[in-house]
Parts: sequence; structure tokens; C-alpha cells
Amino acid sequence: MGAARTAAAATGATAAHGGRPEKWRRLVRDAIFYPCRGGIALAQLPHDFTTVKTVYDIYRRWTKAVAWQRIHYALRDRARVRAERDARPSAAAIDSQTLRGADTISATH
Repeated sequence: MGAARTAAAATGATAAHGGRPEKWRRLVRDAIFYPCRGGIALAQLPHDFTTVKTVYDIYRRWTKAVAWQRIHYALRDRARVRAERDARPSAAAIDSQTLRGADTISATH
């Protein structure tokens, strides 16, 4: 299953449910990711995409439906299987770095 299909499945964006065709939903997904890739504000979205309000409304709907988390999990599981690892991680490692707080805090604390 391709990344676009994984995203479609996680967001419930399939043509089988009726409504707008999949091509339109793909355009909306591309419009959501465009500002991230280009480092621009959503308001600067090119006119080739649908309206900013539509893009933002769908983004919020998918966020409330936890679609982004489901997309993340699906893509993570897929990457782990391709790397011949168990789909679900059984442990995690957190790396931390020691930072100096302020000059007023002594080094012994």
C-alpha cells in the first residue's frame, strides 16, 4: 500500500464512502503538506489548490479524528516491516542533553 493510500485509509478518504472523488481529496492532502515542505504560511497557498479555509477545515477535522496519529502509526509499522522488524515497537529510548540553566543556578544542583 502506497503512502497516499495509507493516508487515505487513515483519514477515511476513499471514493467508496461517496462525496468528493479521491482526486480532490489527494489535492487537499497535497495542500495540507505544501506549507510544511515549502516553509510558507497556509495563507500563501498557491491558487492551484482549493481555498485556504477548506484546507484548514479538513486539517482540523482530521486532527480531531486522530487521523494524523493513525497515519504516523501506519507508516511507522510499514517502515519497520520493510526493515524486517516487528511492526510494533516494544521499547523506546529517549536521549537527553544536559543544558546549563542560568548563571544564578549553582552547578551542584
